[in-house]
Amino acid sequence: MDFRFNQWKHESSATGDYNHPDIELHANSRMDFSQLILSSHTHTQLTGVLQKIIFPQRVANLMIPTPRQKDAVKVFHVITESNDIDNEQTPLENLELVMQFFNVFDDMFFNGALHGLCDIKFAPDVFQLTWGFSVNPTHEKKYRKKIPDDFAAVIVLRNLTESPLGNSLAWSRRKMLKQYLMELLHEMFHCFFGIYLCQCNDECRGNCDNRGNCKEIKEEKCELCAEVGAEKAVWQLLGENWVLSRYYKFPDS
Repeated sequence: MDFRFNQWKHESSATGDYNHPDIELHANSRMDFSQLILSSHTHTQLTGVLQKIIFPQRVANLMIPTPRQKDAVKVFHVITESNDIDNEQTPLENLELVMQFFNVFDDMFFNGALHGLCDIKFAPDVFQLTWGFSVNPTHEKKYRKKIPDDFAAVIVLRNLTESPLGNSLAWSRRKMLKQYLMELLHEMFHCFFGIYLCQCNDECRGNCDNRGNCKEIKEEKCELCAEVGAEKAVWQLLGENWVLSRYYKFPDS
């Protein structure tokens, strides 16, 4: 069992006293992630962490990648340039392949904070008009039952090869892969917030910046801001134009 998951289950969940542990941030993005305690931080704290990870330094609005991000970019290109991607005999719905991309994104955007915490599955049919979904500790108990033992969250991607929607699109393998990767990274942001967000009671949610910051910063807005930032980082790091945020939920964007 992953140590941090065990810690979350038995020791370090928020106690309801609204004492959210501080997270020390460094300009070079070399932060000690033992400071991140599962189910214990506010949305604003977590947004601040992601800002420092994704854009640790900038020059003329261009990001300067960290060594960890540079290594992740190299691995990303090695995987995407593999012959297996275009080999019709090798299914794209390969969990080993998807987990490789998960680890790349974890290094690139989360500094390894999701390592060992998320299970990934494919399903031919998920919620209508969605490419996938995730379940994390912030969801109701009836949904949390979907999270396998020894994991803090589960990501479910729509299987475009087997689903009626995927068959009707008649997409190329490369376009299908792009959709899988966009949805994977989108759900990873949900998981990051859901896994590390405090689980205090409703009084905390109404009075601290966890779910409102005096009604000024909405929970959804924090996550969407992070995803918009990641879209810019994906363009600068990978040269890819990806849509991670849900603009129709974010009228101020």
